[in-house]
Amino acid sequence: MRRLEVSLGERSYPIWIGPGVLDELPRLLQQAGIETGRKLFIVTDSNVAPFYLGKVTQILQQGGYAVFSFVAQAGEKAKSLHVYEQIMTEALQAGLDRKSAFLALGGGVVG
Repeated sequence: MRRLEVSLGERSYPIWIGPGVLDELPRLLQQAGIETGRKLFIVTDSNVAPFYLGKVTQILQQGGYAVFSFVAQAGEKAKSLHVYEQIMTEALQAGLDRKSAFLALGGGVVG
């Protein structure tokens, strides 16, 4: 597994790439300070969800996290205040709080 750093000053973040990286998610989240038992909210799109959402959810639940998700329609139309409102509404209904974390599963619009 290889770690790359996206250098954006205070908004910098790591990207992990390689075989088996999904199985390492609970450990990587713990290293990032997201302790087990916390609520996670995955945001993904309709292109990525069928391939990865189920597996990622299962791995994270087995790692001790409470997992919730939102699947947006793929494409630029998802970049809207309406979709943002839907995501925030579902996150609040799931009981997320300041100790919870959002995970982007996919790139582009999801990020």
